[in-house]
Amino acid sequence: MSSELNKAIAYAVNYTGMDARVEMPDWELADLLEPYVQKWLNGKTDVQRIEAMTPEERAKIGKED
Repeated sequence: MSSELNKAIAYAVNYTGMDARVEMPDWELADLLEPYVQKWLNGKTDVQRIEAMTPEERAKIGKED
């Protein structure tokens, strides 16, 4: 498994609040995590979007224009 995929799975497990030692078949866990893994791999999580912003863009978060 690639390191990027391992990171994505770790992120997805933590993001959804699941314990990595969850008692379920691998296929079922993979099915639950797939949308979160895809979001992470595509750089579309909230954290990744904020990290990609300039300081000026971040300063505008939550402020009305």
